Amino acid sequence: MATKTELETALATETQHASELQARIDELQAQATATPDEPQLSKLDCRKLYADNTTVVTINRAYSMKRKDGTTVEGGFDVPAAQSLQIPDTASESGYKRVKVQETWFTAWDNGTEEEPNPVGSQLMALATTTKYAVVRLYWEFSARAQDVVEVQSVNEQTGKAFTEHKFKYSAKKKIFAFDIISKEDLDSPEMTNIPF
Repeated sequence: MATKTELETALATETQHASELQARIDELQAQATATPDEPQLSKLDCRKLYADNTTVVTINRAYSMKRKDGTTVEGGFDVPAAQSLQIPDTASESGYKRVKVQETWFTAWDNGTEEEPNPVGSQLMALATTTKYAVVRLYWEFSARAQDVVEVQSVNEQTGKAFTEHKFKYSAKKKIFAFDIISKEDLDSPEMTNIPF
């Protein structure tokens, strides 16, 4: 049987331990309710971070989107973007020449929310009209309508079995939702340079 002194010592030890635990709980609760020091990413920054499709291209023109009757579509833009390949060339001063591989058309829309507006179409149009060229990284996604998808019956050449696959009647559009400027040359620049496709 424990003596009164031993019980008082055990009680004091347990009380001290309980007060240390309570202090730790209070500290953790304060940390949980405090605002974090690191900045939170916007929805657009998160989309850019996790984008499935990014492409580095050269842009030197953009057009307002038009309906079949010729009227302008508000906030819609068509952007032709050139991709190129750098090939070694000992005859040139720079030691290489840049050759255009393909030109791909993208669409860009002014959209977003009131909290986070995203006027990407107007920004690209302004960039194309105020520069000789701009090399940009586009963040984009495919865009299509459900009525443009058709079922096609195909046959597996190896097994001879028929199967159904989904295909597009028309190519899916490439819709830009953000871009980063890598380099550009302003219109008022006195230098005459070759546009890097």
